[in-house]
Amino acid sequence: MRHNRSFFTDSSFCCGKYNEFAEVRLYNIAGCELAEKGRIIRIIGEILSGMTSDTYYSPFEREMPCALYLPDINTIIADGYNSRCAEKPDSRTFDIRQVIVGAASHVEEIAGYAFEQSRSYMAKARDLTGISDLLLREYVKSGTELLRRDRLKEFAADKIQGLLTAKETIGSVIYRPVSALTCTGYRFVEFPEGTRIFRLCDDYIAASCLFVKTAAREAERLGYDAVIARAVDSEHAPMHLYIPEAGILFVSEPPMLRSGLAGEAVIRLEKFYISRLLFSRMHEITVFGNYIKKMYGEVVLCARLSADIRGQARKILAPYISVKKAAETASDIIGEILN
Repeated sequence: MRHNRSFFTDSSFCCGKYNEFAEVRLYNIAGCELAEKGRIIRIIGEILSGMTSDTYYSPFEREMPCALYLPDINTIIADGYNSRCAEKPDSRTFDIRQVIVGAASHVEEIAGYAFEQSRSYMAKARDLTGISDLLLREYVKSGTELLRRDRLKEFAADKIQGLLTAKETIGSVIYRPVSALTCTGYRFVEFPEGTRIFRLCDDYIAASCLFVKTAAREAERLGYDAVIARAVDSEHAPMHLYIPEAGILFVSEPPMLRSGLAGEAVIRLEKFYISRLLFSRMHEITVFGNYIKKMYGEVVLCARLSADIRGQARKILAPYISVKKAAETASDIIGEILN
């Protein structure tokens, strides 16, 4: 059975990035950066709550969703996909600017400037994440060269076999973010009550990444869907593994990213490195780790400034927002989805 799931978006989230979105029907909510877009998506999700869904959240929003994917009807409702995606023959674009009523032109100009400042902090956060990934690449490389790969892969496969019972269904492995550096700090999406959390303690990251990849393939072989998730939005970031149907989450815990999640078990992976050679890399790893942690702090600060400035701009426009027109837009989208 497919369970409802929540994910963060990433910097290149767009229709077609994921395989199942290749032929998706898109309802694109375009226009200025109003909270009403997120509210419309939330309303649609509540009305269609009987359907299986994936809800996506932006790291630069505190609570508003930015996309809702309905796999049963091959449909996604999203906040501002790029124009190339919105031009598909079976796609529709709804311009949210129609909800602004009255003589708001002077206010829109002020709000527009604030939105632009918000986007500049968003861009800076993404730039800093990219720079930190260059350091992460070297950080992970140092550990990878000292890894006892065969022993670790055998250990990961055995661990999954001990947790899962083989099924006759066909499993799959997908990549989705379940954590992110957000405007409220390093944060995870909400998992169903009763989810079993295993913390992968690995100061050098390389072992936890190999554990996650191996465990995901083994879960797939046993008939389960496995979600591999980068801890932050970059190529070399630590990895988590989520197996929704089994209610199991493996969380990577490197020194620069402590999850704060209460896990039922700790899996220590230091024994899978060639310990006698680690000492020669300790200074390099420590220096890189300290810089990465500092940059992550700056990413969170920029994300918070982006969200705060955007929030003030939304407050300026709030008196000119027609709740009725926003509700009509939600109704129009639901009508097209169901007909």
